Amino acid sequence: MERWISLGDYNPETTELRVRSGKGQKDRLCYVTDGAKLALDIWLTARGNEPGPLFWPADGRGRPLVNRRMTDPAVLPLL
Repeated sequence: MERWISLGDYNPETTELRVRSGKGQKDRLCYVTDGAKLALDIWLTARGNEPGPLFWPADGRGRPLVNRRMTDPAVLPLL
């Protein structure tokens, strides 16, 4: 069961974001809007288009460190 969001789960053209195994273990489709889209576009410019997790750990300046998934405890404070 995948519980993470990969780069391929986001479509910047339509702003669709697929969330896998959400509440009730169901996949959901949501849309990124306004400030969140702007922030995500900035992140994707820094991240690049290499396949893998949508979010990677980054340094304090927002530069991606490595292509690996963030742990649940690392993501929680960002929400």
